[in-house]
Amino acid sequence: MTTFPRATRHSLEHYRRVLLALRPALVAGRCHASIAATLNEAQIPSATGGTWTAQAVTSVLKKLRNKTGPLYRAMLELCFQGSMSPGLCRPLLQSL
Repeated sequence: MTTFPRATRHSLEHYRRVLLALRPALVAGRCHASIAATLNEAQIPSATGGTWTAQAVTSVLKKLRNKTGPLYRAMLELCFQGSMSPGLCRPLLQSL
């Protein structure tokens, strides 16, 4: 499986799962602890391979907002590949 970016151990599929789990929670205005619980229930590991915490969600959202880090680059790559539509990605950025 192709990884993106190369410096991470996570695949684009991992990032797609994270983004798709984040989207409805952000649109609904859920708190970071609740979003972490959702990611953990979906059995999606955090960047360190462990469980999600509210602080980890805050960090990810900050990186998305600042347009830095592997998650944001993966989101762009997923849009480019057609795996996620720009319509799915737009609410992620607008709700931050």
